[in-house]
Amino acid sequence: MAALALLWRLYDDAYGWLHGLRDLDPGLARHRAYFRTGLTRYHWRPLRLTDGSRLRWGDRVLLLHLHSDSLTALRHEAASAAALGLALRRGVEASLVALAERLATDPELAGVRAVGAVTHLWHRTHRLGFDSYPLWSGRWARLVAAYQGSLVREHAPPRAGRARGRQAAGRNEARWIWISTETLSRRYRLAASRVPTGAAA
Repeated sequence: MAALALLWRLYDDAYGWLHGLRDLDPGLARHRAYFRTGLTRYHWRPLRLTDGSRLRWGDRVLLLHLHSDSLTALRHEAASAAALGLALRRGVEASLVALAERLATDPELAGVRAVGAVTHLWHRTHRLGFDSYPLWSGRWARLVAAYQGSLVREHAPPRAGRARGRQAAGRNEARWIWISTETLSRRYRLAASRVPTGAAA
C-alpha cells in the first residue's frame, strides 16, 4: 500500500501541475483550504443530472480535489474520529459556499456547467447535493478506492479513529460525483445569505 500511495502522490502532483490546480480559500474565518480546484473540459460520457442539467463533451467543468495538507492538520487537531468528521464536514460545507460565490462572480469561471470529483465516499455526497456515477473502468474504480481508503486511515486520529477510517473505506469502488452550477448556486449561495453578518464560524 505504501508503493501505491507513493505512485498516486506522484500522479496527483503531476495532475495538479498539468491542470493548474489552485487552493480554494473558504474564507478568512476558516483559515484553511479544503479543496484544490482545476478548470477543464468535460470529456467523459454524456450525463443528465437529477436537476435536468446535461453534461456533454467539451463543456467547461471544475474539478475538486481534497487538500492533503488540510487533512493532515485536521488529524493532529482532532481528539477523536467524531471530531475529525465534524470539522471536515464544516470545512467542506464552508468551501462549497465559497465555491458557489466564486462561480457566480469570477469571470474566469464563466460558463462552467458543473463541479465534479472522484471519490470512494460518494454514497454520502448526495447530502451535499451531488449525483454519483460509475467510473469508466471497474479496475480503476477499485484502485482509486484503495488509495483513497488508505488516505482516510492515514489522516484519521489514532486508535478508534483508525477503526472508523477502515469502516469509512468499506466501499471498494470510487465514483464520479457531479453537481450542476445552478444547483450549487441555489443551495450554497442561499445558505450563505442566511448566515448573519459577523456570525462565528
